[in-house]
Amino acid sequence: MKKTTIKLHEVECGVCGTHSDHYIITDSSSDGAPDLDFRPSYPHRASMKYWVMECPECGFCSDLLNKRIVCGREYLESEEYNNLGGLKPENELAAQFIKAALVFRQEGQLTDAVKEYLYAAWVCDDDKNDEAARSCRMAAIAIMDANPEVFESDDNTVVLKADMLRRCGEFDRVTSEFNRRLKTLMPNIVREFEIRTARKLIRRAYRCDEIPGIAMKK
Repeated sequence: MKKTTIKLHEVECGVCGTHSDHYIITDSSSDGAPDLDFRPSYPHRASMKYWVMECPECGFCSDLLNKRIVCGREYLESEEYNNLGGLKPENELAAQFIKAALVFRQEGQLTDAVKEYLYAAWVCDDDKNDEAARSCRMAAIAIMDANPEVFESDDNTVVLKADMLRRCGEFDRVTSEFNRRLKTLMPNIVREFEIRTARKLIRRAYRCDEIPGIAMKK
């Protein structure tokens, strides 16, 4: 049976220089189809706690702590960073992902910021904390809304936005925005599935292989 393997590494913080030990994934795989928001299946799905690191000294959170950031320690000490931008996930791992998202947003790395907010939402999904999961997804959507030049020219991000909106209960936006303005970008089968489920007011997660007409490689 496939499994995720990890290894303990000492990592130097790119902000304050503190050395700390963190587990890093050395090998991982997924046995089934991902969700429509690209969340992988098991066993990789269960490895999320290794997707983010936090410096025990300055609180810097990132996928790799040895990164250098322009915003520096001053931002890490800010009210926005320490209050998680107003989000309240009630989960330490989700909070780490949100902090990573805030840093990426501050650094102008918007695609990475959206991913980190989405990871936080997945953690909240697992906690059955629907309100917090929705807040994390809406934070990601706000970045996408404010930066159409970054996110509206890529099929994957268009599909992701549609799914996040539906999961947030923003059904009217799914049926109007994606039925009208982005028809040429989103693959028709996926677009129509998102619109159809939004019209039925369905918010649940779907795997890619649950869409009629989509063939997944075994």
